[in-house]
Formats: sequence, C-alpha cells, structure tokens
Amino acid sequence: MLNHEQETRDYVEEHKLKGLMTQLIELATYHQPTDIRQFLIEQLKKIVEARELGIQPPSLLDVANFSSIYGLIDVNNRGWIAREQAISALKKLGIEEELFLGMERVTVEIFVKEAQEEFQKINSNYKSSR
Repeated sequence: MLNHEQETRDYVEEHKLKGLMTQLIELATYHQPTDIRQFLIEQLKKIVEARELGIQPPSLLDVANFSSIYGLIDVNNRGWIAREQAISALKKLGIEEELFLGMERVTVEIFVKEAQEEFQKINSNYKSSR
C-alpha cells in the first residue's frame, strides 16, 4: 500500500498536477461557469496553447493584481518592502521559490517582475505527454 501511495505522490509531483488543479479550481471558482465541464476543457486547451506559444496562460493574476498586493504591504508608501514581506506574500500565492537574494528592500517594480515570472513558470510548467 505504501509503495502505491508513494508512486501516486511521485506521479502528481512529476506532472505538476497540484498546480494545474489549483489553477483550474481558481478559474472555475472565479468565473462560476454554468457548464463547468466545457469551461475546464477550454481552460486546459488555453493552457496547452499558451505553453506551445510561450505566452502567459489563463490566470487570475496580472500586473495590476501584483501591484495591488504590493500596495497592501507597503501601507506607509515607503517605496519598498522588506524581503521577508515580499517572500511571505508570494508564498501565499503559491510561489515557493526563494527570490530577492541579496536584497533587504524590494521595490514594486522588482516585486511585480519577479512575481510575474515565477507565476508564469508555475502556470506553464506542466509536464507534457508529448
């Protein structure tokens, strides 16, 4: 039994299913389509197309969203936030990568750029069966 469980975990990790399912659930929850099956099929097609074309896949987060998140952290409008604050915010979005190395302060431009790049990696990095 344990061997099968580990094989299942390995399969889910190898194919990055957790990220894919999270993305699909977020999109479905936000849009609340009447035909959920058709909606998910369309979203999967868009994700595959985005990966093939090297473009941003369907997502709820864009530059404006990342800027807004940054603004919620920089409540005193200092023009920077601590590295730890930036990392904590990105972890809440599912970005586990250690970013902003060698920096104590993170500006909005750097935060948005890094968040976009990492989010795109997460959302377009599903394993292809091709």
